[in-house]
Amino acid sequence: DGEVIGINSALATGTGGYMGLGFAIPSKMAQAVMDQLISNGSVTRGYIGIVMQPIDQDLADSFGLEKPKGVLVAEVIADSPAQKAGLEQGDVIVAFNGQPVESMGALRNAISLLEPGSKIRLKVIRNGKPLNKAVEISKYPKTGGEPGTPAHSIGIEVEPLTETTASQLNYRGEEGVLVKKVAPGTPA
Repeated sequence: DGEVIGINSALATGTGGYMGLGFAIPSKMAQAVMDQLISNGSVTRGYIGIVMQPIDQDLADSFGLEKPKGVLVAEVIADSPAQKAGLEQGDVIVAFNGQPVESMGALRNAISLLEPGSKIRLKVIRNGKPLNKAVEISKYPKTGGEPGTPAHSIGIEVEPLTETTASQLNYRGEEGVLVKKVAPGTPA
């Protein structure tokens, strides 16, 4: 019908050709970014302060869920909106503003599109019991590697190394930062 449904952003190909798996930014997200750029000159992303983990069948079974849907709260960031609302590590988010949470990506995208100051309702399962939590969205915090920092001057963007990330990367007892981006043509 000639409607934009997404903007191509990457192509995973084993041959370097045009065949492979394509990735796109959903048009709804691109529209929100465009609107913010036009009206504000910058983009603000909503944030609640949790590290999410998808629910697979094993986790669904261990939490007594009928289906592997929802998102596990793997970590709650200190002084975040999620902590202030009473979310805890081990909670399973099963609904967002009354709608079932189908995937981690869908929840992350829905939160990031919200304006700071708006409020959301989350239904969580904790110890087999449903709870409702009201969370106020805040602005996504800046991480290391911002312009003017030593990390930025050598061409890298970094973020704090959380316990969850360290564990996923098989680091034990390590502290520091995770390099999330290296700019081409820089000392890094």
